[in-house]
Amino acid sequence: MLSVGILVVPRAVRYVVGLDRAETTLVASIGFCFGVALLAKKAGASSGRGSARSSPAPLIAESGKERKVEHLVQPVRDMFGAIFFVAVGMSIDLRLIAEQWPAVLLSPLR
Repeated sequence: MLSVGILVVPRAVRYVVGLDRAETTLVASIGFCFGVALLAKKAGASSGRGSARSSPAPLIAESGKERKVEHLVQPVRDMFGAIFFVAVGMSIDLRLIAEQWPAVLLSPLR
């Protein structure tokens, strides 16, 4: 997987960026990210390891086009970050916090 990634991804990124179409570059970059995450999942890696250690960012950086790709992907990254934190916030059970209020108040002191 690593050798194919080192040989294929940078060349593919250079080709896509060379098309000089921002939309194509954005979709391809996000596709690389989801593809690497899927491969990490299929290989049995945990979600955290798949996102942190198998990140396509070093492979995209090998292409020499990382600044252009980063500029295009940043708004999408920010949107996914916002969705993630809203989802986490909505999953908090306020009744549980109300029931365990002493532990909640003392937890920053630990």
